Amino acid sequence: MNSEKIRAGKTGSDRQNAKVKRKLILRTEYERFYLPRKTLKTIAVFSQAFHSYERAAAKAGQAMGITGSQLVTLWILLLMGRPMQPSEISRLVPIEASSVSSLLDRLAERKLIKRRRMPNDRRAVEVTLTEQGGKLAEKLAPDTRKSVVDVYNTLSDKELDQFIILLGKIRDASMSVLGVDENHAEDYWEKLFWPSEPSQISKRK
Repeated sequence: MNSEKIRAGKTGSDRQNAKVKRKLILRTEYERFYLPRKTLKTIAVFSQAFHSYERAAAKAGQAMGITGSQLVTLWILLLMGRPMQPSEISRLVPIEASSVSSLLDRLAERKLIKRRRMPNDRRAVEVTLTEQGGKLAEKLAPDTRKSVVDVYNTLSDKELDQFIILLGKIRDASMSVLGVDENHAEDYWEKLFWPSEPSQISKRK
């Protein structure tokens, strides 16, 4: 009888030890995939904010079947008022550089842009708005601008400055993980459009 109790006790103890061991294993495995709570919350808010902003910025072109990236491309060409090379556009449009060619193909199919081989370098291409593309860009630009401005007007100038710094840190850390060293897009925008005044930009058209 006593031996049976001892065996039963050992069995119960073994089960308990097995449960503890399993918990330890699960805890170890969990920590391998675990994200700190604030990091997880940041990812969730950042992702939702980014996708919501993309939809808000692209809202003006939705009725005409124009995607956000296509709208930005038309807007950039309208603002610049001069032919641009695909490599320039790829640095300003929020898509992978490898996707710019397909983006331009779709705009060309809709006769919103035209591409021309450079006479001094047949490999180089310059992109310009067609008359139809220019009219569409001019029609959509005010509503697009309003959507973008309305979103960022929720932040004060000081908050925007802090936001730019924080996003820059995330961008730079991500590039470090990827092992790439790309020029900062905001520097390129600055070089293209500022300190030019609106009157100077219009003169380029």
